[in-house]
Amino acid sequence: MDEHPELNDEMDEVLSAAYERMMRIEPQLRRFARAAADLGMPVPADWAAQDHIDTVHFGDLTARQFDRLVCLLEDLAARRQVHVTVVRGGPSLFSAGTPGGPVAPPSPSTVHIQVPR
Repeated sequence: MDEHPELNDEMDEVLSAAYERMMRIEPQLRRFARAAADLGMPVPADWAAQDHIDTVHFGDLTARQFDRLVCLLEDLAARRQVHVTVVRGGPSLFSAGTPGGPVAPPSPSTVHIQVPR
């Protein structure tokens, strides 16, 4: 009945790969991008990429980005308090944008204003 079983096998392989990418790989990359942004990691939103099922690649970083990343990882490892300013909004509606942190905590104000009654 099946005149071209090799075509069916090839179609099955292509569809399985597309399903794997849509159901596991892309959501995992989005979760990583969101976690990196929430942590204030100074990396681009598309820094991690997965071309094959078992291989994840990380993009290039500038020397400044790498230094900021190392500082953040050192702070996290030492359990120091890290204040992160997350920039919401990138080039598209669902893009996280680039992280803006970590930043120093704001200093308390020493100015007291009294309002007359």
